[in-house]
Amino acid sequence: MPLLRPARPEDAAAITDIYNAGIAEGGATFETTPRSVADLARRIEGIDRHPLVVAEDPAGCVIGWAGVSAYRPRACYAGIGEFSIYVAPDSRGRGVGRDLLAGLVEAARDAGYWKLLSRVFTFNSASRAACRATGFREAGVYERHGFLNGEWRDVVIVERLIPENQTPTGLRFRRATGDDWPAIDALVREAALPLDGARDALPNFTLAVRGEEVVGCATFERGEGGKTMPSAVLLRSVVLGSGERGSGAGRLLVERTLERARRGGAASAVLLTTTAEAFFARLGFQRIARADVPAALLDSAEFTGACPDSAVVMARRL
Repeated sequence: MPLLRPARPEDAAAITDIYNAGIAEGGATFETTPRSVADLARRIEGIDRHPLVVAEDPAGCVIGWAGVSAYRPRACYAGIGEFSIYVAPDSRGRGVGRDLLAGLVEAARDAGYWKLLSRVFTFNSASRAACRATGFREAGVYERHGFLNGEWRDVVIVERLIPENQTPTGLRFRRATGDDWPAIDALVREAALPLDGARDALPNFTLAVRGEEVVGCATFERGEGGKTMPSAVLLRSVVLGSGERGSGAGRLLVERTLERARRGGAASAVLLTTTAEAFFARLGFQRIARADVPAALLDSAEFTGACPDSAVVMARRL
């Protein structure tokens, strides 16, 4: 299985070569104009909101990529993304496309998308098989959708729902970006929670979003853990706007945040609370003694003074 990771600026040339090979072959896209490295570099710059995942072989060479682009400008379509996927000619037939699609779905989920869709040439059996293997369904056929290389071509519409971002109230969840800090700052201040050290944990923030408005947040700080609590993280800055409370959104926000921590290798989570012990108990957290908290977490701002000594310490295995 190839190594999957987010695209980096230095990948632009390799991604461009793979993309242009697909354009030249004419079996994967209606595009006919080759792309430049600058084109792909700009696309990589927007990776926070529009994920782009690459596959690396054991030698560290990029052998394929898959990316999400915006679908429509209307707010009601904010969680829908169109995807593209290309594999280098000499790396096909090994399941790279299937692995890339699976990785892209995960990245799209973390970016707040509730659906991915695309159109595939009806004769492109390899792409259709990769889509089926990763949970996409074929929703129908657009007949004579475009004219390419002297003939009309039909395309199959493929789509995959991402249920984690299809909540009953329309709330979705995504990773935070640098532009989100003012909204996070305002939420945490309004809830009168400690801000010390929160900005350092910005990459780990999960946001609850309605439309494009940030209405909730939560994050975690990493610690090395110990024998009784290995690979622990500190869950903190859990806030939900007043208009979103009572709908189950708080539980979803915490679970999405902890799932990201688990995928990053965490085996347990610790938190401090003065007012929400009952809420966290319903999510499986239990009281523990401060003496049982891993030393790395005891050095955090929350434990060294941001939270009062009267705060309850709770923990949960992930």
